[in-house]
Amino acid sequence: MKPLIREKRKLILDKRCITPNVISQIAMLIDKEVKELGDNDRLLVNYSIDSTDNSSYESQSAQIFATDGLLYSKVINKVVMRFSSIDYSKNVEVQLLQSEENEHGENYITVSGDDPIWVNGTISRLSELALSSEMQFGYGKWIGWTMIILWLAFIIPYWKLFVDARNTYPNTAIALLLVLVIPFGSFFGTLNLIIYMQSLWPSMELQTGPGYLQIHAKKRRTVYWIVTCFVIPVLLTVFYDIFKSKVWH
Repeated sequence: MKPLIREKRKLILDKRCITPNVISQIAMLIDKEVKELGDNDRLLVNYSIDSTDNSSYESQSAQIFATDGLLYSKVINKVVMRFSSIDYSKNVEVQLLQSEENEHGENYITVSGDDPIWVNGTISRLSELALSSEMQFGYGKWIGWTMIILWLAFIIPYWKLFVDARNTYPNTAIALLLVLVIPFGSFFGTLNLIIYMQSLWPSMELQTGPGYLQIHAKKRRTVYWIVTCFVIPVLLTVFYDIFKSKVWH
């Protein structure tokens, strides 16, 4: 008689950079479970890959995730692995999705079956592999506050200059430009820049394909260069001027 109770465990993945090596290891572990059951007629197995170039691939073999295959030649935005016995005594599903926010838990691993020991052991091994991936650091708040500080570093001396300039251009279009367009335009421009910068660190990132096609990574390298060469020196200058004005005046 079949057990009346089946156990199901689910792990939601978030804030991770998933590499081809991690994907391959997860696939090999699932493939090992498939081979242990032996009789392929009693199994439902499917591995699928969706690429950013609108091509998709499916297979019943874990070789689709081979170390010299699609994961290294294509930029992948979705990976799905499903394995189930016909009688549903053992089931595994893994979904990895490139996600900006991952608000609805689109990235997950689920394991269910009749044997609680098998369920807990399998979810534990899969979790260990998935969580061995690099954390995706949340730079959102840090980036937001940095951009606001830079905007203030611009707008505070600007207003000091404007006080003198408005006496030179009273009641003219230039005065309107100085009062409204530049301050508010720069503020909304800063907000849009914050949104763009935050998008460079997606909640879940699949780091697949050749390096020159990994757009997020390329843009981040550019940002690191700009921050190192320009932003940090500007901030240091601003803080130094503030400190000097407080200490020596």
